[in-house]
Amino acid sequence: MKGKIFIALIIVISLVLIIYTWLGGFQKAVIEKTTLSACTLMGKDYIGNAKSEKLGEIFVEIQNLKNEGKISGTLAVIYFSIIGAKEDSVHAFVGIIVKDSTTQVLPKDFIYKTLPSQQGLQARLNINSLVLTAEKIENTHLAINEFAQKEKIKLQPIALEKYFSESEFVMEIPEKK
Repeated sequence: MKGKIFIALIIVISLVLIIYTWLGGFQKAVIEKTTLSACTLMGKDYIGNAKSEKLGEIFVEIQNLKNEGKISGTLAVIYFSIIGAKEDSVHAFVGIIVKDSTTQVLPKDFIYKTLPSQQGLQARLNINSLVLTAEKIENTHLAINEFAQKEKIKLQPIALEKYFSESEFVMEIPEKK
């Protein structure tokens, strides 16, 4: 009896690992120095506790507006460092990258933010959103910082996360001038 349970457990664990691998869970970010495209986002600013539900609510609100077809573009988040802030504080702008700000109706309480074209580092992950965890995103940020140190590149205190699809994630951090 114990042997059958052990075999069943091994089969279940193997299936979970196969699915996790297939979804891209073990994939490492591909990092390159490149010219980051200028982009305009339409969304909402958030300054507060990084663990607050409010930040997640803004993300879900924007994702829902996109899914309902009320706004169109690529879901994105800009994280700004807050000099001298507590570790759990965050300044984020959650929004949609828009191709043309003149053709979209700006929803109530939304604003525009623009990032200029500039040199920087870009990390790409082909990973399903089911296995794209906060830890995986943080590890991507750390990998970019390690790459920058190795290549002696100084980075700005800004990170742009782009959620192109259910299976493509990009993080960009501009270089200091």
